[in-house]
Parts: sequence; structure tokens; C-alpha cells
Amino acid sequence: MDNKEEGRPWLEKAKAIARDTEPLGWTRDLGVKGRYIWKDAAEKTGQDAPVVEEAAKIFTDLYHYSLKHKLYNRAVDAANMMSIVGDLESRIDWGRKGIEAAEEGGLESWLAPLWNNLGWNYSDLGRYDESLEALMKARRYHYKKGQEKSMLIADWSVAYAFRMAGEPDSCLAWCMRIAPWAKDIYDEDSSPENAEWLGMCYRELAEASLDKGDEKRAAAGFRSAQMYFRRAGMEEWDPEGYKELTEKIDELVGNIGRNR
Repeated sequence: MDNKEEGRPWLEKAKAIARDTEPLGWTRDLGVKGRYIWKDAAEKTGQDAPVVEEAAKIFTDLYHYSLKHKLYNRAVDAANMMSIVGDLESRIDWGRKGIEAAEEGGLESWLAPLWNNLGWNYSDLGRYDESLEALMKARRYHYKKGQEKSMLIADWSVAYAFRMAGEPDSCLAWCMRIAPWAKDIYDEDSSPENAEWLGMCYRELAEASLDKGDEKRAAAGFRSAQMYFRRAGMEEWDPEGYKELTEKIDELVGNIGRNR
């Protein structure tokens, strides 16, 4: 619920009574404690997935302890968290470990986030073909769950991955489908979150258009993205990103004007 301060006193009470002779309570305590350390670091750094050594040690211990006590769901959870807080190279190995454990344990509900995190970790390492493959697999499991917002985000992720893999035509094809979908979701509920995702879809369409050399289409896409990012409050939560977007639009408009 993003209300960590109300939770801290309860976590302290849990720490005081958790014992490693009681596997369910012990693993729950470790999992929540590690998450608090991760969330605190994320707020401090402004990154969703910073490298957090203290949290990584906790989740590594949790993984091995959970396997020892045959708590496979919590072992998968620990591996998944290591794919978020570990150093970049080790995140790939931990992601694979989590997927293997989930598949062997029949824990299909874990496979969407596990493949998703693996895909984005490959992307962070510049391994874009592998990122695309992993995000396509994540999409398959998101679609099995059938949650509309997750399905949309999964499709956006695939569109992004196509562009980063050097396939702007494929990216555009996906964007032409997901942008109207995101608009329908926004029209039903004009929340800041839905406005942000509509902006993300338009921005991805614009970036792919720019890669194709279509500056007019790119400028139109970036303008649409800016409008919905503004409605999402981007000027407050990411002023630098909003400024860069505005500068990109101004540059494109200037180029188009000079080329007339």
C-alpha cells in the first residue's frame, strides 16, 4: 500500500519473535525485512531496482533456507527479489534459478513476473534479442492471468523490446494496436496511472517513428505523449524527463519547419 511507516512497528514486533526453528515465520520475516530495505533504497536512489547488498544477503539466505525446508514458493520469491536487488550480472542467474524452481514446483503464477524481470535485466545489459524473447514469454503468462492492465503493459514491453532489438517496424505494429487500447482504458478511468500508460504508448510509437525517419509522425506522437504525461503529473514526479520530452518536441518541430 506504499505506507511503510505504519508497517515498521509491526515488522519490529515480528523480528523480536521470529526464530529460525519456525520456518514459516522465519521466512516471512526475512522476506518482508528484505523488501523494506529494498524499498528504502529505491526511494533514496530514485531507481526501481537499485543494487542493494544488504537486501541481497537477506534474500540469498532466504533462498537457501527455503529450499532446505522445502518451502518452494518462498524460494522462488527470494530468487525473484534477487533478480531485482542483486548486481546486474548475477540477476540473470537468479532469474533463471527462479524460473526453474517455479516450473519444477508447478508455481505458474510466478512465471509472469520472473520472465518479466529477466527480460528487463537483459535489456539493462544491452542483450536486446534475449530481452525480447524473455518479455514475449512474460506476455504469454500475463495473458493467462487475464488482467487487462498487466496485459497492456506486457504488450508495451514487447513493443519496446522490438525497438531496442532494431525492429522499429514491429514496434510500430504493436504500438498501433496498444495505443487505442490504452486510450479506451483511459476513457473509462482517467486516473493519473492510466494517463501515464497512455503517454508511454504514444511515446513508444513516436520513438519507433523517429527510428524510421518519420519526423512528422514522431512529433505528433511525442505531443500526444506529453499531453497525457502532463495529466499524469509528470512535471512533478519527473521534471527532468518532462523537460527532455519538451526539448525533443521543440527540436523536431524546428527540423520539420526548416525542411519545408
